[in-house]
Amino acid sequence: MRRENVAISKRYARCSARHNAVSKPRLLPRGDFLPKSGGSGLWLFVVRRGRYYGRDQIFIKRSPIKTLSPPTSPRSGTRYEQDTARGNGIPLMMDPAEVARQLADALAAAQIPYAIGGALAYAYWGVARGTHDVDLNLFIAPTRMAEALDVMTRAGLTIDVAAAIASAEARGDARGHVDGVPVDLFVNSIPFHEEAARRAIEVSLFGKPIRVLSAEDIAVLKLLFFRGKDMVDVERLLALQGANLDRSYIRHWVVDAMGEEDERVDAWDRLCATFPLAP
Repeated sequence: MRRENVAISKRYARCSARHNAVSKPRLLPRGDFLPKSGGSGLWLFVVRRGRYYGRDQIFIKRSPIKTLSPPTSPRSGTRYEQDTARGNGIPLMMDPAEVARQLADALAAAQIPYAIGGALAYAYWGVARGTHDVDLNLFIAPTRMAEALDVMTRAGLTIDVAAAIASAEARGDARGHVDGVPVDLFVNSIPFHEEAARRAIEVSLFGKPIRVLSAEDIAVLKLLFFRGKDMVDVERLLALQGANLDRSYIRHWVVDAMGEEDERVDAWDRLCATFPLAP
């Protein structure tokens, strides 16, 4: 896929050439991850836009891209052959979607509640874009972190268990990796997480069900992070989801976490005014 087919804000979002490669499939909003066998490709939302607060209009178009089915293992098949050809015999790391699928299967089998977040979940609601990591929300108390880590390490996660448990108890998060793909783990640390767990939905990834955060909960988390690229993502959610997005729910939880006078609340109110609901 040529770089010009991915039109994203140069100021707020960067995507490596590797994630723009033909061999990297892309998610579709509320769609399956892979094309039907024999299909010519997926249709991907592409957004071109200007600076965040100077935004006058958003251009949305559809652009066809080629995708390849994943191999039976990350070290075999057509994708591996193409990756090693591009990398002079050195295979690329697993795709983040493959890592999410692998860890989600293990957690589901162990009956540990979870939901995928970050760019992988956002692609079902907003605009598909490349990502190099996996955000994994574990809807458990920090005291159960050891149990969840035992399940995930047997599924391929590499992590300093003692440090991860300490970090989960102190900050509510931890980081590991699977085959070079960073995995950010989040456990219940604020009341919002319990509501996010209740609202998580089931979608399809590689032809099997997987749980992802709702559009509203993704928006709340992005507003809390409040980076430039997060605000671009929130704006796109408003533009694409329209009346389907529960705006009062988003505002409530941002205020609950940060307070009514926080700049995040003001930014959200301005975005809602930019995209008013139809009467």
